[in-house]
Amino acid sequence: MKEKEEIQAKSIALWCKIASENKVKDPDEYQINKAAIDIINENLGKIVDFSINNEIEQKVDDLESGDLASHLEKTFMASLNKYSDKHDLSCKLKVEATERAKHPSKNVLNDAIKGISLHINYWHCSVESEKSDVLDIGLMIPNIEGIEELLLYLPIKLEEKDVLDITNLLKKNEISTAIFNENLSSQQIQNRDHFRLLKGDSYFCSIRSFLKGEDDGEEIGFQSVAGDDGVIVSIKSEAVKRALTEKDPAGKAYFRLRVVLDSNDKKDIFIRKNLPRDKLLTSGFEVTEYIDFRINETRLLPQSVQEKIERCQGVDFI
Repeated sequence: MKEKEEIQAKSIALWCKIASENKVKDPDEYQINKAAIDIINENLGKIVDFSINNEIEQKVDDLESGDLASHLEKTFMASLNKYSDKHDLSCKLKVEATERAKHPSKNVLNDAIKGISLHINYWHCSVESEKSDVLDIGLMIPNIEGIEELLLYLPIKLEEKDVLDITNLLKKNEISTAIFNENLSSQQIQNRDHFRLLKGDSYFCSIRSFLKGEDDGEEIGFQSVAGDDGVIVSIKSEAVKRALTEKDPAGKAYFRLRVVLDSNDKKDIFIRKNLPRDKLLTSGFEVTEYIDFRINETRLLPQSVQEKIERCQGVDFI
């Protein structure tokens, strides 16, 4: 039974299209150091595992100090002193950091992985089965240069009219507060569809609905996936740039889309039901329903989607 449910599971995928890079011939010290920091951060988990597996001695007061960063640093240095040649490792790190700094797209992808947030809410009413299910998808996108497009694969057969832009709803304080679990207020900054959210007096993020006029240029894309009952919804870089009117590099743009699942075949993509085997022999029985979907589960994605991810960003994950 479990094996059958595993096969039926569907995956939502999120990735980005990165601008064609111009290789940096001689990266400066700042670029190399930034790349080195990224490499160290990515490998902290491996360093800790290495320390534990090799039984490096730890002082109890290190763990009780509450300074996790200090503890990790001491663990890391102990690893270097006991098992590695510091100079040799430093050279290797510098070589790897320099190579990464030569390829800006790798840094763009790394910034995207650390900075982009995906929010998913699924609304299902079991009692009133005739009601439509609702899938809400929110995307928080930081100000990252080099991203041309953000793409979202949904494993549902949809038409363009089925994907609604509900970003404008977030100007209602009670809705934005519920979504972000923060006490937020809205402030209009240009037209009725463009505003920012504030936490107290501080900037939280920018909100703007997608423009769809012919003179505005395409901000949101929609395409069916060949040979599969799914679609790809894309947010163009122009949409993010127009939302981020603030010059602050720490600015963030938030978009929210809604998909109304108004038929059983659409609901069954995400809803699983466990029915008792003897249901026909009893006067009453219980039905267990649960929501089941994955995020970026490669083996559950169509081959065409996997290939598109690889073409867009050079690797098959984000």
